[in-house]
Amino acid sequence: MAHKQKSTRRHFLKTSSGLLVGGLVIPGFSCSRKTGAVGKKAPVPAQANYKIVNIQNPCTVEGKIRYEGKAPTPILMMSGRGAKTTKTVFESVQYADPALGTLKDAIVIIEGITQGKAWNSNEKPHAAVRRNLIVDRTDVFGLSKWSGIDFSLENYNPTHQGWALKLKDKQLFNKGVPPNAKTSIRIRKPGVYELLNPSQPWRRGFRIAVPHPYYAKTDSKGNFVIPEVPPGTYKVTIWAEGFSPTKMELKVTGKKVQFNPVLKEENLNEIMKLFLPKKRKKES
Repeated sequence: MAHKQKSTRRHFLKTSSGLLVGGLVIPGFSCSRKTGAVGKKAPVPAQANYKIVNIQNPCTVEGKIRYEGKAPTPILMMSGRGAKTTKTVFESVQYADPALGTLKDAIVIIEGITQGKAWNSNEKPHAAVRRNLIVDRTDVFGLSKWSGIDFSLENYNPTHQGWALKLKDKQLFNKGVPPNAKTSIRIRKPGVYELLNPSQPWRRGFRIAVPHPYYAKTDSKGNFVIPEVPPGTYKVTIWAEGFSPTKMELKVTGKKVQFNPVLKEENLNEIMKLFLPKKRKKES
């Protein structure tokens, strides 16, 4: 690489595999609709396996997500020069209340449900860009149609903006959006989508697509509610910025179940672990 990395907090290098931060490569993400080999049918969408039925003894799952551990320093990126220099968060732990350790904008997904309540018809998957930043950095939506869901990107900046959408290791699109205009792309696969400005990859956000309607995002106080859950034992995936996806078991019985996941330092992703406060050496 032509340029030497001076600071893991302020400088990021692009590689063929992704973004290099603190000696670690953050891969890109993309979504491409793959078809099978000649003579074979394309894979059936995951959401095609979900059926809407009447639920016997539905249960409401609610709770609060907390983090117990030392607070990692937010990873910041500096841009501009002189008086126009600004700091933008590349990644951090999103606290609802640092004193209580509650997390906001964390995503809770109950896995393995193949039949149950109807989809949320009021959802409109989108992202809005204001002042070069994505409003609602993290959000979640359901893939209610076999053919996919249209995801819209709205640019409220007075200047032209270029944005890319990625899933796993491939790029879905890279489009320029004129001022006060919008564009859209069809999302067909479940997963964690990353939306970013290719020339300034620290300006980013996340959208999680789920193949059924049993998910929630924590509010400004760290609370969440998932209604009409069929009785049973499930795996629950917790996704939150700064953490690796964490799976826990949940048993659903009765009319209401309290589920209060606690994430710890071991659940942080490898990048955020680099920004934990360093332990002081004991004096001999």
